[in-house]
Amino acid sequence: VKGVKLDNVQHVITGLPRAIGNHAPNSLHFGPDGHLYFTVGSNTAAGAPNPRSPTFGLRPEQCLAAALLRANMKRKGFNGNCLEPADPVKMDKTGIASEKCNNLCDVEVYASGLRNS
Repeated sequence: VKGVKLDNVQHVITGLPRAIGNHAPNSLHFGPDGHLYFTVGSNTAAGAPNPRSPTFGLRPEQCLAAALLRANMKRKGFNGNCLEPADPVKMDKTGIASEKCNNLCDVEVYASGLRNS
């Protein structure tokens, strides 16, 4: 965000997983290494879609969910488009992208298993 009234927005990291009602990406911090660190909660009900829950619904868990993520945004050619493929051929049995986040974008899992981060 920049500009006199902070009205110019540039989306740098997009396509991150989130639950329908909560567990959105949050808690942004720059580490001593200059990388951006932030948390993303689980986008499912403890790892499984829940059709009876208005908070989670039928979304499958995603590889960048329930984790502390790290991004080197100063990397030359930084790719912040983290949207997982929707093509079922590229998904495994759990509904997670078969690439397991490899080469998905330049955001990586620094620590996992943080469902309510």
